[in-house]
Order: sequence, then structure tokens, then C-alpha cells
Amino acid sequence: SIEDGAGNPLSPDPVTGWYNSITGAPYIVIKGTTDTGSGVREVRYTTDGTEPGLTNGISYTGPFQIDNVKIDAGNFKFAGFDNVGNKETTKSNTQNIWVDTISPHTEFSLNGNTFTLNATDNLSGVKDTYYSFDGITWNTYTGPVPITPAVTQIYYYSVDNAGNEETHHLYDFAPVEISGYVRDIKGEGVSGVKLLLIGDNGTKLATTTNNMGYYEFSNVDPRGNYSVIPKDGNFAPLRREYSSPIKDQREQNFVLYSGWTHINYDSGCTNNYRSASEKVEEGSKLIGEFTDTGRNLSILSGDIDGDGKVELLTSDGTSLKIYKYNSHTKTYDLIWTVAITGKLSLLDNVDSDTQLEIYVSTKDVNGDLTLKIYKWDNITSQLNCIKTITKSGTNTADYWIPRIGQDKVVAGIKAPEGTGLNGVSVFDYSSGTENFFVGTPDDRILSPEWLPAGDYNKDGKFELILTGKSDISDLKVKGIDENGASIFTATFVAGIKGKMIGSLADLDMDGVPEILVFESHNSLNPEDSTVYILKTDGSIDKQYRLSSTPQDNENLYPATGDINNDGVREVVVSDDSGNIYVINMLTQTLITYKPGIGRVWAINEFDGDKGNGKEIIVSSLTPPYQIKVLDKDLNEKYIYPPEGSISINSPVSCLILSDLNGDGVNEIIFSADKLYIIRPSLPSDIPAPPSNLQVSLDLNNNVVCVWQDNSDNELGFKIYRSNNPSDPESWKLVGETQTNDTFYVDTSAPSGYWTYRVTAYNECGESNPAEGEVIYVPPSGEEGGGGCFIATAAYGTPFAKEIDYLRKFRDRYLLKNRIGRALVRFYYRHSPPVAEFISKSSLLRKITRFLLTPLVFMVKLLITGHKFVLITIFALPLLPLFFLIRKRRLKNA
Repeated sequence: SIEDGAGNPLSPDPVTGWYNSITGAPYIVIKGTTDTGSGVREVRYTTDGTEPGLTNGISYTGPFQIDNVKIDAGNFKFAGFDNVGNKETTKSNTQNIWVDTISPHTEFSLNGNTFTLNATDNLSGVKDTYYSFDGITWNTYTGPVPITPAVTQIYYYSVDNAGNEETHHLYDFAPVEISGYVRDIKGEGVSGVKLLLIGDNGTKLATTTNNMGYYEFSNVDPRGNYSVIPKDGNFAPLRREYSSPIKDQREQNFVLYSGWTHINYDSGCTNNYRSASEKVEEGSKLIGEFTDTGRNLSILSGDIDGDGKVELLTSDGTSLKIYKYNSHTKTYDLIWTVAITGKLSLLDNVDSDTQLEIYVSTKDVNGDLTLKIYKWDNITSQLNCIKTITKSGTNTADYWIPRIGQDKVVAGIKAPEGTGLNGVSVFDYSSGTENFFVGTPDDRILSPEWLPAGDYNKDGKFELILTGKSDISDLKVKGIDENGASIFTATFVAGIKGKMIGSLADLDMDGVPEILVFESHNSLNPEDSTVYILKTDGSIDKQYRLSSTPQDNENLYPATGDINNDGVREVVVSDDSGNIYVINMLTQTLITYKPGIGRVWAINEFDGDKGNGKEIIVSSLTPPYQIKVLDKDLNEKYIYPPEGSISINSPVSCLILSDLNGDGVNEIIFSADKLYIIRPSLPSDIPAPPSNLQVSLDLNNNVVCVWQDNSDNELGFKIYRSNNPSDPESWKLVGETQTNDTFYVDTSAPSGYWTYRVTAYNECGESNPAEGEVIYVPPSGEEGGGGCFIATAAYGTPFAKEIDYLRKFRDRYLLKNRIGRALVRFYYRHSPPVAEFISKSSLLRKITRFLLTPLVFMVKLLITGHKFVLITIFALPLLPLFFLIRKRRLKNA
């Protein structure tokens, strides 16, 4: 029998014939089995229509509940067995036992201005799906339903064939919020970062982070697919994407990497460095902080281990080195080196975490282009190759990798003209498969290091600008979207050949980058070099000719940034002759020009003084090879190395900026004849001041200066003297010593009273001075010995400690008053003959030393601060007289 849980008969739903959520799942009860002989052994049953037997079916042990099964009439069979193996006649159900108590499930999908409903059911199947815009009037769903702007709510549910009705759902089109923080790798909020929210429903919003780094997009229509993109910098992830329908999205955070993760700093190839230095001290100079071997290095920096500190990565084509700043030793530790053949191309987080991957362009055993992706393992503290992507048939090509979107890797391929290999391949990061390849126009040689990616047509996705060079074909520029579809192909002037490079830079700072193209030539095709702004269809919008650049100039080196605080990003570009132009491309006007300065590498708020605009980082192209930091007028603010110091023996081949040591000030890292790290000097870089300056006269009345060295970074010491110490203008430099040299003799001091100072100095500046006491230099012709002529003759040297006590007594006490100075002058005038007489006899020297001993002893007590002892010594001879006088007074009384 079929019963409910209480033992009452149970029937199926009279309309559907199913036991459902309304009737409840039934219990199967088999009862009344008896045997008069050997007794009942068991009852067995089957649910699939097969005959029950001792070896087939299930043993019945009592009432049991069934659910979510469909047993047709006659398929539930059962029979009893006695203890000798006899089986009764098999019985079966005469009605269907269909049980489905689970409601169907309906998925809501929003696609633009329509919605779809997709219902599924576990057993009986979906009968109907219904929807309503008010929860009162219901409609049967038959296919995609259009949504008018007036619709704010959609109710929906489904019913299955068993009669189970799904709980009614509500999709509410209430506005949602997308918010989060932009932080640096230390976890601190970054203010002033502009972010864009762009949707396929026409939504375009912009906001800027506050002083805590927080951003928020509110009142966002959930009916859309959206991208949130931070502008102007190296961010992880590059963008965040949301599929319709969206709910509130909070803690949608981005990390701004203050490292140089790409050869041209950012995906737009602007070389406009986002992170500003903190205020650099007035009078600071560029100083060397670290060097290591390596020429023609590829250099990048970024947080590869996720600890909030920036690592430095270098590659010479045969090995990869990773350095980390050691705050205890104040230097850079080589934490990893590995043999890797290839070019260090990119640090990025295509997998959207905040730990950067390392991209190396190399070739496989067949010579085909291969991209190897490495990741730092914090558990084993080593570098592991996590992915390899290879493009076959490319053994004549070279690689460069910018970045684009989430889960996509772009490879710019450079090859000889005519091979058909020049262009862009886009790979799926997860699978490593190539999504598409787009060639350059007429297979011009791609400029892969200048392959900018950015959203210049405001669709929330990234576009690429393909440029190249050719001596046989007209120059063209091609724009494609991130799916490989062509946007434009532009030929500027027919017959013009040479080289073009591209950049995407937001010149007017409205959040949308302009397309910049830089045209140059060579001796085979001489023409004027020109800078262009293109419209989104590839046509020329604005242009400026670099009239002072030779027509056979082959290379241009641009950067863009607001260097003069006028709210417009200027184009700063140099040529092979080192000529530098500062151009407002929006007005097509030249702001500043200077010839022969060097190659432009970057624009950065380098000195931390935002009021004076950003600085331009340049390297000279001819000896002496130097790094120059220029102001907005192209004047030198800092230079390294200064003339007369160390030499850089080859041109700079690679240069980046990064705050490697975490002090808030960017270092300049570059490769020339070796690896250099330089930075602005800090007050702590100035040597510690010397101390304990001692001055005395030798036998020739030369002033001898001796002091204590307290620094370990001085280049030497400077000695000054003054006859009027309170007047700053009176101090004159009289000499210098080398490192660790703490002794100097001034042979030019005129007669008179002089005070001396000594400072330690290096390339960063001078320390505070150690100041000596006043010393008297006798007139010319009088013998020396520090002024203590008789004592010098007695002791045989002006450096005896006894003479030092006498000299200090003179300087501290006698020279401080009129009577004392008169005594000193009398002594200087009359003692030299006596000293000369004493110096000729060893007996007289001994007698003189004996006679001087009490005087030296008392002076020593005075100089060393034992005045009480000295007073006591003088008072002892007076004690008998005191007692005698006291005794007589008592007697008279």
C-alpha cells in the first residue's frame, strides 16, 4: 500500500497524477506476509520491472519513503520467501508511482534591453514559465522579452509537470554601486587617480579617487556589461569587468605599481611616470647608490613577491637577475639569478592577482618565437616557469610584449620586411592558444617596443596602434580593437618612407587618450620629422614639424606629461642629435627647444615640488656620458656624474625610474658600461662632522691641526680659519685633505689670533664643522714650538702631553684677558734665547723638566677639571698660619 508518514492512505495529485510537494513523498508499505510451514524468511522487491529473487532486488525491512523517482504501473514487484526457499506468487503495483517533490529552477539573464528565462527541472520536466512586471498580471514566457525604460522590476517563476511551483523571484533594477580603492604596493591610498566606467548600454562615467584612494560609481544601471578602468599608470588589474545583471560591487580594488613594468613605462607608451617623489631637500645632488656588472641590459621593476616592496630585474640576454633593497645594509642584495636566454619584456598580472608575472621573450629549439612566463614562489623562494606560449613558423622574427585586458597577452612581432610575420598576435592566457594575428600594412617592419594599447574610442575596451618602418613602402598606421577587427588604416602622404612609432596619451586630460604618431626618416629617404595627432578614423587632426632635426634623422624618443602645470600634457621629444622639443600639440605650438642635450627617457615629478612642474629625465648621447634631470625650460637641475668625478664609459642603453628602497623618492636605474642606481642625496648622506679638533704651533710657527674622523663616507676634509669667528664672511678655506687623513699643517697663517674649523665633505655636501680654540701665531722671525718655547726645548718635541696642557692653559685662560695676553707677548719676545740655550744641554733640559713639573701638574688639574684639588693644594701651606692666628685670638680673649 501507499501511505503518508502517519500510516494513512495517500493518493497522487488528481490533476497531474504525480506525488509532488503538495501531496508529499509517499511511503511504500508491504504487509500481511505469512507462512504456515518453515516460516517467512524475507520479502524482496524491485522497482525496474524485473522479477524479485533471493539474489535479485532489495530486502524489505519496513515502510520506506521514495522521492524523485518515476515507477510506471507494474514495475514495482514484490514477493515473499520462506526458510526452505519457496517463493510466493509475485505481486506488482497497478498504478503509476511518480514522485517529484522538487520545484523547477529558473535562470534570469539580462542582455541589453531584453531578458531571457531558462528553466530546468530534475524529473517531471518544466511545464510553463511565467513572468510579470507588477506581480499581479502574469504572462507565459515563450522567448526573449523586451524591456522598456519604465520597467523597474521583473517577477518570474516556473511550474513543472508534477505540479510543483517554484518560489517567485524578483529581479529589481534598482541602481547599484561599484566602488573600491586604488592603493600603492604599501597598501596606502593613492589620491587623484581618474577612473572610467563604460558600459555597452551607453553608460559613461568618470570619477577621481579621494585623499584615501577611494572611488565610487553610484546609481549604476544593472542592465549592462561594464568595464572600470584606471587611467595613467601601471595598475593591477588593468581593468575590471562586470556582466549584466550586476549587483553592488564593493572592494573593487586596484594596485598602482610604482615600478617600471614596461619598456615605455605604461601600456600607452607615454613614459609619463605616475608616482611622484616626496619632497627632495634643497641643494640635493644625484649620487651613486649601487653598481653591478652588465652591459646593454633590459631593466624592469615591480613587486614580484607581493610583499609591498619593489624588486629590480635585469637581463643581458643570457641570464636574469633579481635584486632587493636591504634596509639594514643599505645596499641591494642579489636574491636570484638564473640562466635565461631571451629579452626581459614585461611585468604584468594578466591573471588579475596583485603579484606580477615575469615575461621573457625567447625562442624554442626550432628557433620559433616563445614567450615564457615566470612567477615567484614565496614558499620555496624561487622563480618558476608557469606557462610557455609558442608561435610556430617565426624563426626569423623577434618579440615584444605590451599588455591588454584581462586574460589576454599581446605579442608584437618584428621580422624582416616581406616575410609576412610583422604584426600582432593575441593569445589567450589560460590556454596559451592564439586568438588571432593581424599583420602590419604591407608587412612593414613593426616597431614592437612602441605598440600602445588604450581605449581611445571610449568603448570600454582596448585598441592597439600598429606602426612600423620601411624603405620600400609608404608609411601607414593601423588601428585594431582587442578582438583583431580593423578600425582604420591610414596613409599620411604618398611616397613618404621611413619610420613611425605610436603612443596613446591623454593630452587634454579628459580621460580619453589621443593617438600620437612620430614620423622620422634616414639617409635613404630624407624628410622632415613630424609629430601627428590622429582622429579616431586615422586621419590627421594636428601636426608639428621638427624643423631643427636633420632630415636623415632616423629615431625619435618621445614622452608626454604636464611639465609646466598648465593642465595640458606636453609632448617632449628628442632626436638622434640630442635636440629636445617641448610642444603643445593641441595648439601645435613650440614651447621650448634646446639643441644637443640628449635622449629623452621619462617625465616624472622627480624632486617632489609640484609647484615647479615635472622634470624630464635625459641621457647625453656623446661623452662625457651623463644623466641629466631637466626642468620645464630644459635647464639642468641635477646631473650625474659631475665633471671631474667618475666616468660612464658608454651611452645609456636602458633607463627606468623606481622607488626601490622605499624612501618615497624615485631612483634612476640605467644600463651603460654597467648597471647603475642613482638617487637624490638626503641629509643623512652628508658625512658626520669631525670632532676633537686640536691646533698647535710647530717649531716654525706653522699651525698644526689634528682631529677625529667620525664618518665612513667622506671624500676628504676642508680646513678653514678666521680672525673674527662671529663673522661668517671671515672664514677662509686654507686647505683640504684626502679620505681618512686627519692631519693638516697650515703654513700660511699670518701673525695674530686665529680660530680653525674642519668639515668632512663628499659629493652630497659638507658636514657641520668641528671648531678649535683660539691660537696665537707669533710674528715672523720668532721661533715656534706652539708658543711654549722653553717647554719644547725641555721636552724635545712640541707634541709632548705636558706641552699640550701648557698650551691649553694659554689658550683657555691667558689669551682670554688683557693681562694674560700681555704675559704671553712678553714670553714670546724673551723666551726664545733661553729655550735655545736650554736645548743645547741635556742637563739643563732635565733641570728644566724638574722645575716645570709642579707647574705642569697644577695646570693639568686646572685643565682636566680638578679645580677643588688645586685649591686644596694651595690651601694646605696656609693651614698652620690659620691655626696660629686663631690660637692667639682665643688667648687674647
